[in-house]
Amino acid sequence: MAADEKEEDIKNSDECDMISDSVSTEEWDIGKQVYFNDVIMRKVVSFVNDIKDRQNLELSSITMNDLSSRVPYISYNNDNSILDMYFTRIEPVMNISVAGNDFKVMALTSSVRRTCVDNRISQSNTCILKMQHIIGRFSRQIRRLHIGGISDFERRLGYIPDHQLVLSRDLCDEFDRLQNVDSLVLRNLCLMSPGAATNAPLQIEFRVFASISIISGSVKKLYLSDCSAKTILNIGGRLRTLYSKLEVLYIAIDHRTFRTVDQAHQLFKEMSELADKLHICACFSRFVYQPGFRILVSVISLLPEFHQITVVELDLGPLRKNMRTYDQFFAGLPQMSQLRVLRLFGFPINYGCMDLWKAMLRSVAQLSQITEFSVINLLRNIRTDELKVFCSSLPANLSTFALHHVHQLQDDHFSLIAQRCPRLDTLYVRDLRSVTSEGIMKALMEFRMLTKIAVCHSGPVTKEAYELLANREAMPHIEAVILGGNRDHQSGIVLEALLRRLPQFRVMGTWNRWRDCEYHLWRSNKAYKELLDASCYADCPGCGKDVSLIDDDDEIP
Repeated sequence: MAADEKEEDIKNSDECDMISDSVSTEEWDIGKQVYFNDVIMRKVVSFVNDIKDRQNLELSSITMNDLSSRVPYISYNNDNSILDMYFTRIEPVMNISVAGNDFKVMALTSSVRRTCVDNRISQSNTCILKMQHIIGRFSRQIRRLHIGGISDFERRLGYIPDHQLVLSRDLCDEFDRLQNVDSLVLRNLCLMSPGAATNAPLQIEFRVFASISIISGSVKKLYLSDCSAKTILNIGGRLRTLYSKLEVLYIAIDHRTFRTVDQAHQLFKEMSELADKLHICACFSRFVYQPGFRILVSVISLLPEFHQITVVELDLGPLRKNMRTYDQFFAGLPQMSQLRVLRLFGFPINYGCMDLWKAMLRSVAQLSQITEFSVINLLRNIRTDELKVFCSSLPANLSTFALHHVHQLQDDHFSLIAQRCPRLDTLYVRDLRSVTSEGIMKALMEFRMLTKIAVCHSGPVTKEAYELLANREAMPHIEAVILGGNRDHQSGIVLEALLRRLPQFRVMGTWNRWRDCEYHLWRSNKAYKELLDASCYADCPGCGKDVSLIDDDDEIP
């Protein structure tokens, strides 16, 4: 037996030798075995988005280094074309976010510069070096640049200061290397001129803006917030040197923006000549006794005079004063022939402001030109019969409708919305306290032709709702869904059928609070992004327009 086994081992060894002789060493080369398909390897490497992992991959071989230099960084479920710079801490530590990577760096802000002995007007070497490395790696895929400010979440916390980033010349030099930016967001920035006196007032200075090419011909969308009227007008001087108009110019204004009403009129007139579309967000804060508040009240009545305004976002504030101004505003809205998007938010309308409610109803009923309408937090205290009139007065041409924090909306109101808005494509409703599980089913049945729907913070979602979504015949066009209020884990069979139709899946929230547990399902990234956009009340991310909006606070009068 031992002799037979030995003979068999020798035979197998001979066969292996024959095989090894028949295969060339070139075919067994590891590099060619792994990297033979360049298209596949590009896809694989691009999804290695973590910069540390990518660096390790580049060090593994020359081929990987070459591949990595030619492919973008792709982070799943993120917009990988955005370079966002903002503050999230009490200290002036700036967060730099791009393609799923987050970097921290100490930055020069106005408050830091005020305490410096030398009153320097340049960023630290560490900050500039880190920006050089980041832009060097991500420059080809960056299309949208967001600079400065703090997020709305941090602003709500209250103890994080609204840091004002010094947009120094050396930092601008790094931004100038970004050649593909078509959307630029400037939030609460301070640009110091190198020739300015060191004891000059610390205010936003854009006198040297003409020499900065981050606002170049490639920029088609410009978003400005926390900027004074003087700053915006100086930016307008830079825009006049460009050969083409902006597609979109977004301006967020509040009680700090204007010194006089004439200055506001001049600003709107000049900006209307520099952009095809003007998006205006006006925020009435709680600080109604600030000097600029009365000026802002007068400015609101000017908006209907400028027909380039296509988007209006209005934070109505506490709704305790200046009812006459609001009446003028709503009376002038139907005259804005180019208006397409109207977003209204702020403190709830109380019973002492019913004249405003009636003016709002009359105006909304005449807005046949708008296609997107959002009302957030205003209708919290409105009675059921008044809500019925509201649903029957909605613009008939709406394609997107969002309604948040309405406590007395009933199940049968969905039928009124469906009858009034036959072209509705996107519906986003949140925190409808009186809507039941049957109401959610009714909403899904009434809006069978929708492509995007979200029902959150309402009655618990039942198994039947998910079965309806999984049925292609019942809802043939659905592309993105957000359902909140998941009290129980859904059946695996139902979810499996639903995931075959909407393969992208995300769970938001926790099971401890069933109203907050949301299922996000979608098959089109574009549709999912549009649905998330419908949930927002503001166009410009992180611009702090929610000063008077506090979610889930029943104590608001």
